[in-house]
Amino acid sequence: MKKNLILLTGNELRHKYFASFLSTFKNINLKLTVHESNIKLKKNILYEKDKLIKKHVDLRNKSEIIFFKKFIKKK
Repeated sequence: MKKNLILLTGNELRHKYFASFLSTFKNINLKLTVHESNIKLKKNILYEKDKLIKKHVDLRNKSEIIFFKKFIKKK
């Protein structure tokens, strides 16, 4: 029996990959995926004022691109 799912998640690459990964399962019917924007993070005062937080976020984004690059379809 297939499970119907609606996924609410972020719009970072790892979240998009996860949604795509879920849709490959035979017993999962991904009805809807909503990717929420992460603009709030870069508007956060700590992102600009705290170098450690900024470095963490920027390195995480860079790592995602490197890791998930092989899964991105070239257009």
